[in-house]
Amino acid sequence: MKSDKKIIPLGDRVLLRLSEPQKQQGRILLPEKFAPKPQSGEVLAVGPDCKCEKSMKGDEQRIRPEMVVIFNQYAGTTVPGDDTLLLIREDELLGVMEA
Repeated sequence: MKSDKKIIPLGDRVLLRLSEPQKQQGRILLPEKFAPKPQSGEVLAVGPDCKCEKSMKGDEQRIRPEMVVIFNQYAGTTVPGDDTLLLIREDELLGVMEA
């Protein structure tokens, strides 16, 4: 069940849409309850207290909508009523996937 209400992250939270879970391991089709939880997702919204981080290249890396980020398997909280959305603290993000 998906909600039509808009979700605005507070503080240093980031709202993500989870990537599709892996449904197959090699040639074996995994049942839904045994499929691993997604560990990446697309940023939909960013809270007002999210900070800029210095990247290894020296420039500032800002988390912004449409980026794909990676996080720990047990990080964040799923949004009630929509298990494809996740609210996660900015410091729980592990990295950004570049296109």
